[in-house]
Amino acid sequence: MFSDVTYKIRFTLLLVPFSTFCHGWTTFDPQCTAPNESTNFVASAEVRGTMDIVWSCLSVLILCVWSIHHFCVPNFVKNESSSQGNWMKKALLANIKKLNWSLLAILAPEYIFAKALAEKLAAHYSYKQFQEHRQHGWSDWTITHAYFANMRGFVMRFNTRAVPMSLIPSKPDKLALSRQWPQQHSDVTYFEQDVNGSIEIERRQCREICGDPCQNRDGLASEKGSTIKTEHYLDAHKTWQGYWALSASQMLYACQQGIIAGPPAITVEELKDYSKSDIFVKVMAIVQITWLVVQILARVTQNLAVTLLEITVLAFAAVMIATYLLLLGKPQDVHVATLVDARGQLNREQVIGLAARSPQSTLFVHGFWLHGVAVRTMSDNVFPYSPSFSIKLPWMTRTHHLDTVIMGMGFGGAIFGSVHCAAWNAEFPTSVERLLWRISCIVLIALPPVSVFTYDLVRYIFEARFKTNSKAKHYLKPIGYSTAPVYLLARLYLLVETFRSLAYLSPSAFQAVSWSSIVPHL
Repeated sequence: MFSDVTYKIRFTLLLVPFSTFCHGWTTFDPQCTAPNESTNFVASAEVRGTMDIVWSCLSVLILCVWSIHHFCVPNFVKNESSSQGNWMKKALLANIKKLNWSLLAILAPEYIFAKALAEKLAAHYSYKQFQEHRQHGWSDWTITHAYFANMRGFVMRFNTRAVPMSLIPSKPDKLALSRQWPQQHSDVTYFEQDVNGSIEIERRQCREICGDPCQNRDGLASEKGSTIKTEHYLDAHKTWQGYWALSASQMLYACQQGIIAGPPAITVEELKDYSKSDIFVKVMAIVQITWLVVQILARVTQNLAVTLLEITVLAFAAVMIATYLLLLGKPQDVHVATLVDARGQLNREQVIGLAARSPQSTLFVHGFWLHGVAVRTMSDNVFPYSPSFSIKLPWMTRTHHLDTVIMGMGFGGAIFGSVHCAAWNAEFPTSVERLLWRISCIVLIALPPVSVFTYDLVRYIFEARFKTNSKAKHYLKPIGYSTAPVYLLARLYLLVETFRSLAYLSPSAFQAVSWSSIVPHL
């Protein structure tokens, strides 16, 4: 009686949420006798338990999503404290940040893939641009330099006369967002902001930040009594020093305009030395992925059941491997930026030109104000500028440009869904669940490309008819609201079914591979 109660208590925590769906909860405890006397070698039992399957899969998944991230260099702060407490706090925050992005990689691996694709194309685009200026001696710029710039690796130190402010990025207000409209099909990613409009914005900021003492400085009249001329208005502010992390596109513009003397004199070897990439973790992830693939192939050859959890983890691994390949050459875990000094004071026109080459927009943006100009900054959730894919089909009257990020998410989602099709004829608890699995796989494969095609078709129609696609977003919102829930529902079903099926595995799923019958054939 005591033994029966013990078996019922030993529920696997992972399967408890799904135990209510079982007709009868049963367990099996394999018994293996030990050798009667000392022996030199004992072969492993050709059986595996449920938790063996779970932990072997989770180890592959955790290693993949933990080692895939290449974060930006932390924001440069002058005279930052280096105390032990501050170091521990930064280390804790860094691990929390890595954990959050690892969870995002599990929930949306196609987003991580799209980000890596955009970064790769942006680095190649910057490399080609610098190679076109070899006559200036800029041929030492490499793809690694472009990666480093787009991850906030190069920080320009400059002097300016503007409203005193902090250049630490924060969430921009509505006015800042409204002044950063995309510029299509150009090396400039945003419309250049109006000079007169930026002057008025800086006047307003001066009233809010500086107050009356700034308005009356040096005997200047207050705006209530007379109009302050632009040159006098700028003279009202003292010269102060700021720091600005330049992206690869902004670095090229700064070199062309003479804002800085040229690209930083730093070699690829030095950049790689800055990188603190954990090679051991990456190698272990690759070894674990390889071992998972070998096990799946071996089970197929011996007609042993492959669990849905193994197929799902293999799908994650496929997307992560593709992401690994895209990020080759990008430094990882760099914590110190390289300073580049500006040649003179930074004026309003130069700020506008640099701001026009800001990174691309996402739902989560960071920026700051300088000379009344809204500046978008690089961050881990903001994509660097990358050229779009250009196509011209026979029925098109003009060349159309496909958005890199949208294309990357569609392609990454298709990879993720395609691997799940390996379980097309797998064993399921019911035939309905098998049908839903197949439908979900089709949704994951077909919906991203269809959504990308619809998105670009609507943009093309508006560009051809109205010479702009700014109105297209009103028609694209209903499409997004209708397709996103379907895609998320399909992903959710695959996740739930993956763990639910662990309670209904066939006996052959618990049988281990007989390597003795495979190794001689190899």
